[in-house]
Amino acid sequence: MTSAERAYLFRHALLRDAAYQLQLPGDRARLHGLAFAVVEELCGGRPPDRISSTSKTLEPFVAHPSDSLAEELAEHARVAESADGASKSKWLLARKIYLHRAAFHAQKLLHRDSSIHLWHSLAELVEGANRGKALYFAGSVEFDAGRNDEAEKSLRQALALCHGADTRSLECRSLRLLANLLRETGRPDKTEHLYSRALTICREAGLRSEEGMVLASMALQFTETRRFVEAEEALEHARIIQRELGNRWDEGIVMSNFATLYSSMGRTAEEERALAEAARIHSETGNLFHVGRVLTQLGGVYWKSGRFQLAEVTLESALDAWQKSGFRRKEGPARLYLSFVYGKTDRVALREGQLRQALSISQEFSDPDLEARVLTNMGDLYLGTGREAAAEELLKLALSFHKRTGDRRFACYSLCNLARCYLALGRIREATDAWRQAAVLIGDPLLQTDRPIITRELRDSCAKAGVPPFEGLSDT
Repeated sequence: MTSAERAYLFRHALLRDAAYQLQLPGDRARLHGLAFAVVEELCGGRPPDRISSTSKTLEPFVAHPSDSLAEELAEHARVAESADGASKSKWLLARKIYLHRAAFHAQKLLHRDSSIHLWHSLAELVEGANRGKALYFAGSVEFDAGRNDEAEKSLRQALALCHGADTRSLECRSLRLLANLLRETGRPDKTEHLYSRALTICREAGLRSEEGMVLASMALQFTETRRFVEAEEALEHARIIQRELGNRWDEGIVMSNFATLYSSMGRTAEEERALAEAARIHSETGNLFHVGRVLTQLGGVYWKSGRFQLAEVTLESALDAWQKSGFRRKEGPARLYLSFVYGKTDRVALREGQLRQALSISQEFSDPDLEARVLTNMGDLYLGTGREAAAEELLKLALSFHKRTGDRRFACYSLCNLARCYLALGRIREATDAWRQAAVLIGDPLLQTDRPIITRELRDSCAKAGVPPFEGLSDT
């Protein structure tokens, strides 16, 4: 575009705005009303009124030709409403209908900031259950965007509006999502009673599909607290429900959670089979979020079994899925695993680059568990590249996180690396103390594969420092 063309467009926009501002408020409102009518007609007429719906469930969103212009139509209705007292209720209803559609449309396009704003704008115009639904969807998008404090506030406000049989579906979903949020942000002690309440409501109201999803989420809570029998029972029940309903989308999520359970139990062959089945289902249903999740975990399986090239390709595919689905906050674990692959293939600079990106993501989205694991691995990297002082600082910080989150496996890694760090710095007493704390944890079944590597590294560090192996080290 030439300078002359830009100048013309600027003058045209300036004159158009001046002409608009010179209109009297009543005339301006009528112009907006006229624009509303023309645009709505061009889009094939008004979409169904979902705002006034008395449905007791959260109905799925069905696209309409007006969706791409819904936000514009809502704004036309707002201005027309301000000066048309006789038709105020008509314009208000139109505004609600199009705000509702605009919020869903922005959410579908992953325009999360816009979607959140639109859901909250709608919530200000509606009452009761409809306000609760708008706040639930706002909280859902806020959670996806990593805006956890805002999501928690929105979900709690939605729950406060749940009263009686007409809001059972909304209450169940809000409880489950709030429990997921608390679990993922390191507050597992506050989640179980929320899942239990949600499960009771689902069963009383006959919400079978939602019951299956609550059971699948509860299974993750049971897995994280090492209640494996309860986790497997919950997942078996969830799978039966989703298969009976023919709900492939949610069946894929259940299979993903089975893989997480098998991973925690050390049942690697079953984990890999569950991941392969989950990946097929998620690809079939177009669930990019869970494609990313499954490929991340599968990349980890390949890394652990020494299939480094396959791991690298799979993890890069996982990152591609996360980026296409707009879930930056979920890239962290994939980048952490990719750093492991680079570590095993002696690409130190690439390893450090992935760790730094993973750390940035964990801090941006307040994920203490991921941050702690990244810090542990950065400490290991610094230790191996002669940066002992920096390693000590990172490992101490990681250890404080692991104690808070109850991650015994990575607490053991951090303590053993801290012992190696102290040995390199000649601080033998502190090294011995770190080993004594690690020795309490190293018998954990989750460390069965890594235990020989950890202890060999510690023995080598003792020999290098000129001290005998720590008491009990030769027995592990």
